[in-house]
Amino acid sequence: MEKKYNFTVLCNDMDSSVAENIVEALEGRLNVKAFYEPRDGNAAMTKFKIMEISVECSELIFVLLSKQCMSCHWYERQVHTALQTSLDDPARRNCVIPVYIGIKKYEAPTALRTIAGVEYSQNPKSSFWQKMKKLFEHRKNRNCIFLESTSSSLSSSSGYSSSSSVPSMMTRSAVNQSNSSSQSGSQSNSSSSKITTRSSRLS
Repeated sequence: MEKKYNFTVLCNDMDSSVAENIVEALEGRLNVKAFYEPRDGNAAMTKFKIMEISVECSELIFVLLSKQCMSCHWYERQVHTALQTSLDDPARRNCVIPVYIGIKKYEAPTALRTIAGVEYSQNPKSSFWQKMKKLFEHRKNRNCIFLESTSSSLSSSSGYSSSSSVPSMMTRSAVNQSNSSSQSGSQSNSSSSKITTRSSRLS
């Protein structure tokens, strides 16, 4: 599916206030777009359809982890779906990001302990928001960095500078003609030299 959203937030109903704060803050500060089920979900859709859109159409999936979230079976299903998506699609290997709310990493479900996460803080000057900013900036610039590195490697392998990495056909033709003329001139000079030498011997 096409990625229409920069991120989504999976949470237990008891953590909805934290989810709303994250969505509003990131959209307001970083100019990104979220899919947030209570706001963007359609009442005509089934829970499974909403989950599909949430997971499949979002670049990043923030999984809110707290002590109360463990008791919700539907939440567990959403998390398992997100993890399975990250495993099935190599391009989305790092799309799931745990967000710890009042708990430590060792208290999280086993399947999420091996994934790098962040500790939530409501303080706008905390490292949590700085990490969020760097995360989205990195993803925004990733394609540009890839294109630049690809262009540089192509220029190096072809032997041309970046300012003229792809010479025109006219330039190539001129170079070929110049080489041909040089070779012809060398051959003519060599022939003339041989004739002069033979004439001097006869005289």
